[in-house]
Amino acid sequence: MLRKEVAEFLGIELSKLKRTGLTSGIGGKPIPTSYMICEIEITYRNRKIIEDIPFQIILDKKSDPEINILGRIPFFYNYRVDFRMGYTDSKTLGKFVIYKEEKKRKASKYKEPMSFVKE
Repeated sequence: MLRKEVAEFLGIELSKLKRTGLTSGIGGKPIPTSYMICEIEITYRNRKIIEDIPFQIILDKKSDPEINILGRIPFFYNYRVDFRMGYTDSKTLGKFVIYKEEKKRKASKYKEPMSFVKE
């Protein structure tokens, strides 16, 4: 989910977006959204990641999310993102490390979340 200010920064004209669905936030009130795919480029040291990421953009001016939300698929399915501590002498500083997930694990070794457990 993209905040409107980020969408505008990327040159997306919000007034030209068509409503493609609804989402509900904490209050449960349906909010109109648009859906689009953005090409995202992340450069980390000598690595360059380019990925097409689907985003929802909230069309209601009063309901902008407080943060941008990057969903699980495809980004967190294709890439591993770690937050590592201990690289400096400060207990409050760390760094993010992003790298391609190259070894998929067998799903049978993991438990499904409670909402997906079949009876």
